[in-house]
Amino acid sequence: MKRTVYLWNLMIRDSTNAGLFTKTLDLYSCMLRTGLHGNGFTFPLVLKACSNTNSLRDATKVHSHTFLLGFQAHVFVQTALLDMYSKCCHLPSSRKVFDEMPVRTVVSWNSIISAYCRCFLFHEATLLLREMRLLGLDLSSTTFLSFLSTSILLRQGLSMHCCVFKLGLLNTYDHIPLANAVMSMYIRYGQVHEARAILDSMHEISVVSWSTIVGGYVNTGNVDEAFSMFNIMRTISTINSDFCSVYKSH
Repeated sequence: MKRTVYLWNLMIRDSTNAGLFTKTLDLYSCMLRTGLHGNGFTFPLVLKACSNTNSLRDATKVHSHTFLLGFQAHVFVQTALLDMYSKCCHLPSSRKVFDEMPVRTVVSWNSIISAYCRCFLFHEATLLLREMRLLGLDLSSTTFLSFLSTSILLRQGLSMHCCVFKLGLLNTYDHIPLANAVMSMYIRYGQVHEARAILDSMHEISVVSWSTIVGGYVNTGNVDEAFSMFNIMRTISTINSDFCSVYKSH
């Protein structure tokens, strides 16, 4: 039985979700040999595989396919292209895709900001952040994660913390990864007291949060406080593999 594009997409999706990125590229090649072409569902998955295999050669071929098939205005395909070039360390191509996008989502903006942060070009990333605000786009925790995880100067990290605080992003339902990133940023610069203040203000704490602060104390040589925090983590009755509540009494 001849497979349809739908069936090929299912196989490509399953291999990508399983992390079998080389298999994804092989499946895509097989699909092309049958005379079928990808669609808006296929290309983001195949481009993700290119990103994870760091295969710029395959990526440029897929890019040419999207162009020939008229996907220049497809926002999800274009965002996947932008992100792929970024992860393959080809920033000029990422920016070219971004500049030529007829429609940009918040995800598109976040992707190009992440691309600049990954190359430590924080001035350019900050300019894009300001442009987002001028356009009235909603800034999310994802927008700031790249800044906080790659900032090379404390003042840059402080500026990002100030922004997320003013926007109230540390109080949203998905605040935990962002709060962890702020804590990690402070710990990188030996500011464990500031990181602890973030921890104490959190309504929910993940195991990653506890590990981050314990590691911070260990790195600064404060082993007693590290053991103290570890024991608090163990004795909170609601702790599990995902989250635990913060008890202000500790």
